[in-house]
Amino acid sequence: MNILVNYLHGNAAPKIMGGFINGLRDLGHVVTDFPTSKRLAQSYDLLLGYSGCSVIELPDSPYTLAHAFGARLVQYWAHDTPDPDKVFREGTILQSDEGCWNRWRQLGIECGYLPLATDPFVFQAIDLPVKYDVVMTGLPSPDCVDALRRLAGLGVGVFGPWKDGWEEHPEFEEYYQGYLASSAALNVAYNESLICLDASSPKDLNSANFTVFNAMASGCLLITNDKPTLDVAFGDAKPPTYADDCRPIIDAYLEDPDLLRETALAQREEILRAHTFTIRARQLLDAAEQDPPLQGAQVGPDAFGRIAGQDRGLRS
Repeated sequence: MNILVNYLHGNAAPKIMGGFINGLRDLGHVVTDFPTSKRLAQSYDLLLGYSGCSVIELPDSPYTLAHAFGARLVQYWAHDTPDPDKVFREGTILQSDEGCWNRWRQLGIECGYLPLATDPFVFQAIDLPVKYDVVMTGLPSPDCVDALRRLAGLGVGVFGPWKDGWEEHPEFEEYYQGYLASSAALNVAYNESLICLDASSPKDLNSANFTVFNAMASGCLLITNDKPTLDVAFGDAKPPTYADDCRPIIDAYLEDPDLLRETALAQREEILRAHTFTIRARQLLDAAEQDPPLQGAQVGPDAFGRIAGQDRGLRS
């Protein structure tokens, strides 16, 4: 299958679409990465984009590029939008946020639930000396700060932005280890840690975030505050969770190294079994097969050059 993948530059979009690109290629499909490609082919079987980025409008036409190719169209959303009425309703719509998925269906938007995953080509177990009992990555939300205050006496490593981030919490400066500029560096940090602690803020409890999947794939033990979406995404393989105080469950695993290793290994095996981007890519294609290709546009060959040179002409 010949697939065009389009997304905007930012934080989440390149990671998510990069994972899908690797997964689709792993399945043997030919993928054009539109933000980095300078040329469009004359035909595609499927257009995939982050949020509305697959909806590429044709110049001076009510149709989209998917209509012109007679291709299937897939929108993959990992967030809500202020105006759901603007979500393009043709093709296949998938949501990784369970709360948004339920809300959109109540609003009449036909969409499927497809959670995030890990890229096993990046996040994998490697043999490194242990530096940290507990590692935490990302921005210092109130939930992260509360969790860190309970970890006195442990070897803690905190990674994330300093400016407009951890500099606002000097009490944790002894834990701060810097900013990880790449996924490969993040994988190293996980592999140097016994436990990864994920403390999502309330607004993120409907989505199993990248930390959940990537830490588990890297081979350290993930412990997270409880999120309803974990039951949906993992079922009986749900990772260890805490409600108010993370310290008792962390101590229990640190005091039982065999249990810690066994649980971390089981988590990694579960991720590789059911939660890689290759698996998600296959699920995405299966969902797209349930919807017909878009049809109806007649365009000249010069239109494709104009599309490639324009500011993407996106709907979202």
